[in-house]
Amino acid sequence: DLQCRRFASLALGNLCASADNHEALLGADILTSLSSSLDVEDLETRFNSCYALNKLAMNHDNILRMGEDACDVIPPLVRLIGDQDTPARTQAISTLRRLALEQQNRVSIIACGALKGLADACTVEELETEREIAACMCSLALSGENKVVIVKSEMM
Repeated sequence: DLQCRRFASLALGNLCASADNHEALLGADILTSLSSSLDVEDLETRFNSCYALNKLAMNHDNILRMGEDACDVIPPLVRLIGDQDTPARTQAISTLRRLALEQQNRVSIIACGALKGLADACTVEELETEREIAACMCSLALSGENKVVIVKSEMM
């Protein structure tokens, strides 16, 4: 039900705001639920799910786990970069920026096609989005194997 999912994602976002809750929440396998909620039609659900993931990604201990295949949140976050809603798009870019602090996630983010989405998002004239794009690109460029791909991409 739309309302249940919307309010559940809002509640998870509020719970994820406290790092003390992260271990218990991740143990309850919320990554799968949040990841699938990034693709729903409802804008509030997408935003709140992305917000929750962004809060989880603020804790460095969670970053590798979030990029693992079993709960991979990277592909839906990359898709969300193309969202027409600026706040949801900015949350997705911010989350990817945090995930890109780990080498294996950087490669996955590029492999999922984030560069095209980030280049398209550059056309949005919104300061916070522009800053998140710049910071995300800085993190992605830390990996040697990404540098050539970035230079040959739409980002240039």
